[in-house]
Amino acid sequence: MQFGDWCRDKGIEYIGHIIEDNNAHSRLGYGPGHFFKALEGQDMSGIDVVLSQIVPGMDKENFSSATIGGWDGEFFHYGLAKLGASLGHLDKKKQGRTMCEVFGAYGWAEGMKLMKWITDHMLVRGVNYFVPHAFSPKEFPDWDCPPHFYAGGKDPQYKYFGILMNYMNRMSHLLTGGKHVAPVALLYHAEAEWSGDYMLFQKPAKELMQNQIDFDVISIDMLLDSYIENNKLKVNNESFETLVIPYSEALPKKFLSKLIEFKKNGLRVIFVNALPKTISEQEEATLLEVISQSENTHIVNLKELVKFLKNNNIYDISCNSFEPYLRYYHYKQDNSDVFMFFNEDPYKIINTKIEIPVLSKVYLYDAFENRIIINQYTIENEKTYIDLELSSYESKIFIMTNDAIEAEELVSNKIEDIDISSNWKVSFTKQDNYTQFDEEKIELKELVDISHIEGYENFAGTIRYEKEIQIEKLSTNLFLEIENAYEIAEVSINGVVTEIKICPPYKFNTGDLLKIGTNKITIDVTTSLGNNQKDGMSQYLIQEPIGIIGNIKLKSF
Repeated sequence: MQFGDWCRDKGIEYIGHIIEDNNAHSRLGYGPGHFFKALEGQDMSGIDVVLSQIVPGMDKENFSSATIGGWDGEFFHYGLAKLGASLGHLDKKKQGRTMCEVFGAYGWAEGMKLMKWITDHMLVRGVNYFVPHAFSPKEFPDWDCPPHFYAGGKDPQYKYFGILMNYMNRMSHLLTGGKHVAPVALLYHAEAEWSGDYMLFQKPAKELMQNQIDFDVISIDMLLDSYIENNKLKVNNESFETLVIPYSEALPKKFLSKLIEFKKNGLRVIFVNALPKTISEQEEATLLEVISQSENTHIVNLKELVKFLKNNNIYDISCNSFEPYLRYYHYKQDNSDVFMFFNEDPYKIINTKIEIPVLSKVYLYDAFENRIIINQYTIENEKTYIDLELSSYESKIFIMTNDAIEAEELVSNKIEDIDISSNWKVSFTKQDNYTQFDEEKIELKELVDISHIEGYENFAGTIRYEKEIQIEKLSTNLFLEIENAYEIAEVSINGVVTEIKICPPYKFNTGDLLKIGTNKITIDVTTSLGNNQKDGMSQYLIQEPIGIIGNIKLKSF
């Protein structure tokens, strides 16, 4: 509190983060011992993401990384951002704000595609302030914790950097100033770790998150200051239907006494795997006997936790299929409910039906283009149903409200797909000039990985694909779809830029730019610097192909 009080006395807000790496947040040796206590004096909650701690698909308990012992992928994927956002939600001083220092020390192979994935990973868990890392004034290449934005003019993606920053600003604004909605409070385990055997909180967090049951992580200190109203746990305007306690051999006496009060007032309490065996202070375990005999006490095996919660209607939304990499966030503003859905799987498409317990009109918000579209939905049995399709890396934001909103309606007359995948002319920018394309062009009969072409094995920069196509019939709401691009794609039709995509899905609205007859299509694909700058940090990221792979088609909505 000393730094925070000093700053606030002088009209300054104090923000930052501690070391959370591999559960250091609760370790009394190399960590601060307790995440919530360590950040109590700050005006925002705060976390740090560096050194490939969060990488698509790397959510396993251990994986090789920049540290000798590797990373605990379960903590970073299922614990870290939820830990930070929960403190932002539950501590009144934080005003719902959670900051993340982000993008640092991933290596030059971290392009804007991965940055957008990491951004959505944070947003969908409740992080709403960002400190992007970093600009460097040193001569390129600076090997100190790359990537560095701009990079002395050598970063070919920097001209698109504002697209990501605008997206982050809009989404952060949308997810600030309201109230997070979640059915479960999950106990923070630090005190249990100090006094016996324990279960890391990310173990039940993973089960909940993979089954779209949202939660906040809550400390014992916060629970001691909470109360029960209508059988629900109330903490700083947040409301929870149940309290889940990861297995703890011992828990503090004052907390166990509070539990008895909770249960008398109707709160459902779930102990994962087993009840505690003792009290942390090593006193007589009478409290444990009282807790075990309570009708609101439930002991549930970790693998049965989700089933138990759903059988007791303790959930907010639900899917009609098992989607372990679908993440969601429910945020309530004054007159609307905002639902963010994000596909964290780096390869697979999610296609499911979502049941939402809100009855209102449904709008789709495109935060990249800052546009609102009327979305199709159905209402049955006092529930709203939305058909949800998400490609890898894709997120969708639904705004549900009965207020009048000016929104677009997508109407189309269908035409057959037009395949334009073959016979492209390709040119390149030179390594030190990302605006001047070579006059000499390569003819590609089919789209291939550019790194397989002799002389371009380590290419970094922009690849320009050009061709002319003949259009015999037009449709309203045509779009151009690129199956795979690595990694930023900018599409121009007849000399006019239509859209820029920094990650999948690579679908480009053609507007009214196409015409009957001859049309010139230009696609600029810009790589990260990872293919050219072989820094040590980049070795922990997937080295992707170069250019466009797969089909390019014109389709109607």
